[in-house]
Formats: sequence, C-alpha cells, structure tokens
Amino acid sequence: MLEPPAQVTKRRFSVGFMLLGLVLALLLGGGIAWQQGLLRPLARLYFLADDVTGLAPGNTVRLSGFRIGKVESMVLQPDLKVRVTLAIDQEPFSRLRADARADLVRE
Repeated sequence: MLEPPAQVTKRRFSVGFMLLGLVLALLLGGGIAWQQGLLRPLARLYFLADDVTGLAPGNTVRLSGFRIGKVESMVLQPDLKVRVTLAIDQEPFSRLRADARADLVRE
C-alpha cells in the first residue's frame, strides 16, 4: 500500500530534522570536549608544596602568561606537604628542560 505524498514528505522532513539535531549535538559535545582539553594530549607532572593557600583543582596553569594547563589534583602527604598534580598540554611541556623551575604565583 502506498503512502500519500504528503505523509512521505512529512516523514522525510522529520527524519532530516532528527539527523540535523544529532549532528549538532555531536558537534556541541565535541566542542565542549575540546574546550575542556579532553581531546588534547596531556603531560602530567607534580610538585610538593608546603602551602597551597588559594590553589584548587581546576586552577589555570600559565607559562609566560599563556594558559598551558590546569591543576588536576591536590593530595595531602603523610609529612603534611601537599602533592599538586598539573595537567599540561603536551606541546609546551616538551619544550621544558629537565632542570626547569616554576614559581607559584597567586592571582
């Protein structure tokens, strides 16, 4: 049994809208993942600090004023120092030398 042309047109129109919605949702999800750094290769490094006042997971890590990563976690050690783990973008991290030093600056 053949469907009337009006129903076929409505069905194609609704399927087209659903596909468009799916594509837009995937693009939005990909954009959010990219913005959050989920699609970029990251290097993780840590340092021990005596005082981490004003520092929290999610804080931005900057190199020469440019955002290169974020504070990933902070764990209290048995000696009461805090192990701070940083997630740094792989590209700028590869340029750092083994003897590189960092300064903790609170904004």
